[in-house]
Amino acid sequence: MANLPVEDRAIEMFPKIWAKYDPKATTYIDILQLENLLEDLAINDDTKDLVMFPKKVADERDDDGDITKDNSVFRKRLIMALDIPTYEHFKKVMFHDVI
Repeated sequence: MANLPVEDRAIEMFPKIWAKYDPKATTYIDILQLENLLEDLAINDDTKDLVMFPKKVADERDDDGDITKDNSVFRKRLIMALDIPTYEHFKKVMFHDVI
């Protein structure tokens, strides 16, 4: 995987973060979870290279963890721009399409 534009560690960590949203390993998650998955990838040091504009994707938080800047509108627009295929009447996205 040496020729990929991301680190091997990011590719290794993606399934672990995906599993948080797909604990039964169906390879599908609800489309509504995609925004949270994207933010989790953006804030993880090992996977932030998988996300375009990770600083704009992740909400900004203070020291207590409270959101100081909500970037959900940017995440939603980015998801629409990615044009990820959907399944089950636009309710699910598949692991292989997202990675």
